[in-house]
Amino acid sequence: ALIGSDYTRSRRFYTEVLGLAVVNETYRAERHSYKLDLALEPADYVLKTKTAPTPGPAMDFKVRVRGYRH
Repeated sequence: ALIGSDYTRSRRFYTEVLGLAVVNETYRAERHSYKLDLALEPADYVLKTKTAPTPGPAMDFKVRVRGYRH
């Protein structure tokens, strides 16, 4: 997963600049975060992004920093 802080900017980069297709897009209000699954066409490879204004304890993943996580 790639973790970021600006959902609009991240979504635009991955879809408009890199040309990835949106497979699933979810806003989680209780966490104030987005989860975006992206794929190359055809959907053989998937990339997951998570964004929140300030990653912290409310997010559902162990690493609470921006950047790459595997």
